[in-house]
Amino acid sequence: MQSAVIVSNFILSETSPFIWVVPISQSIVSKGDYPLHVQLDERTKTNGTICVEQLKLFNFDKNILRFVEMIPTDLLDEVRKKVQLVVN
Repeated sequence: MQSAVIVSNFILSETSPFIWVVPISQSIVSKGDYPLHVQLDERTKTNGTICVEQLKLFNFDKNILRFVEMIPTDLLDEVRKKVQLVVN
């Protein structure tokens, strides 16, 4: 099963069947080598690295989603800042 972090806002999900997600790689990657990666830590049940450069549009009407957990606010803020770098 692939894990991902939803980064789109509620307006998008309320007006369309799509959401923006960034996948979570199961591997641990050195942060210095990949500046668009965010490492999950001991505060999360999920292990791995969030790969922001792989931002994807996902049709949630056609796929089954399963909520696992909320990531800590500081990690989500870091992901959002890096998403801005990718889309700008």
